[in-house]
Amino acid sequence: MKHALNVVPTIAFLTASAAWAQSFTFETIEIPDAVTTQATAFGPSGQPIGYFSPNFFNFESFIDDAGTFKTVKFEGKAGTLLRGANATTLVGDTESGAEGGFILDASGTVTTVMVPGSSATFPTGIDAAGDVFGYFYVPSGVPEEQGFILSNGTYTTFDYPNAQDTEVNGINKLGEIVGSYRLSTSNPFSGFVYHKGKLTTINYPGAYQTSVQGINDAGEIVGYYSTSVSAGNLGFVLNGTTFSSFAPPTATNTYAYGINEAGQVVGFSLRPSGSGPEFGWVATPVN
Repeated sequence: MKHALNVVPTIAFLTASAAWAQSFTFETIEIPDAVTTQATAFGPSGQPIGYFSPNFFNFESFIDDAGTFKTVKFEGKAGTLLRGANATTLVGDTESGAEGGFILDASGTVTTVMVPGSSATFPTGIDAAGDVFGYFYVPSGVPEEQGFILSNGTYTTFDYPNAQDTEVNGINKLGEIVGSYRLSTSNPFSGFVYHKGKLTTINYPGAYQTSVQGINDAGEIVGYYSTSVSAGNLGFVLNGTTFSSFAPPTATNTYAYGINEAGQVVGFSLRPSGSGPEFGWVATPVN
């Protein structure tokens, strides 16, 4: 495999404007009898997709067609977790990643995604050109996680310089690559965007930890952050250098994963302890 960052790129740090309060309306997504429903991306027809579980152990995937849920499950697999999609194709992994990830095309053909030599592979998405991206575990443990891009049958690794863990979580039509990294297990995660040899670190203003999960073709970036080790997560959208923080009402933890061209965001949240299961949602910006 080639290394996408085999020379040290120009590294910059985002100088952010003060955060502002973009308003969103939330549509809740909940699979009946599930203890967790997690929306992760928008599907081929723009519908929310993700995965759910009745017990936090056995996972199946769903496609939400206007409130009617279609499940996706591969017989004989430990679990099925949809992570991303383009206009024709779904991608995801089989829970532990040890069996590799998968590509499911419109004809129903399933193709395994497994980085050569990895102990587990987790695709997180697929771009409009059909390139699959994500991260994998390194058997030697040095570094522990590496990002990858699969293009025309060729795997390319992608590493933030000197990082122990790197995840590639989004690529848009401009070739902007986003994801998250940490330098060691004692360091929190930060986000990044990589474009034309320039690598920019992304941290929400004042945050302890920032995770970047997606990007749309307009360059809007989505993810989540926390202000301390013990604080709950909040979602954010980054437009240029301006952050907007958000969470559904009463949520104690919010994880934002995908953003479409209309600026809608998908993710999931936790309710206060004992008040109900984890729920997915679609957040629509209020102009």
